[in-house]
Amino acid sequence: MHNGFFKRAALAFALLTVGFDAGAITISAVPNTQTVNAGDAVSVDILISDLAPGSLPPGGAPSLSEFDIDLNFDPGVLSIDTTDSNGDAVIDSVLLDPAGEMDLSGFGLNVVFADLTAPNTLNLFNLSWNLPADLDLLQSSSFILASIHFTASSSGTSLLGISINTLGDSFGLALTARIQGGSVTVAGGPSPVPIPSPFWLLLPGLAGIVVHRMRTG
Repeated sequence: MHNGFFKRAALAFALLTVGFDAGAITISAVPNTQTVNAGDAVSVDILISDLAPGSLPPGGAPSLSEFDIDLNFDPGVLSIDTTDSNGDAVIDSVLLDPAGEMDLSGFGLNVVFADLTAPNTLNLFNLSWNLPADLDLLQSSSFILASIHFTASSSGTSLLGISINTLGDSFGLALTARIQGGSVTVAGGPSPVPIPSPFWLLLPGLAGIVVHRMRTG
């Protein structure tokens, strides 16, 4: 009896300390690569996929109740507006959980944060208040954690690196996930304004000559 108790306690401690290895879970930057011009808007989605392995989505464990991740980028190539117009601790350039997969009730009570913690680091945080049973039953197996809007500021290539600080299942136990970063290449300046051909530049002068001759002829 005591041996069974100690085995269960050891298993619980292991889950709390090393996390639950869900195996197939992946967090990725989508699209993985893209090429834009300087001045263009750049959209990057952070996607979690392959939750609830072995079951049809939605429904099943593990589901996700919390994440705390960092997105690293090159601020010399990409810039982000840090305005937070409504003071909700999420900058306007970031949309957390756009499909509401971590706020299934739609009450807006989640603890959220999105802002720069360093010039090259965007921290993204979301803690759900949904019941574990609801998350396991209703949450989809793949969804967007955050959509981020950058501006391509100068030519070059910015890697998009993802670091996981916390990833918790419906009960808050640690999950592990594979990471797939990405990159954005800024090719150069904005698209050039078309330059009129020499004919169109000469046309006003030719029209003036014709009018002058008609008046004096």
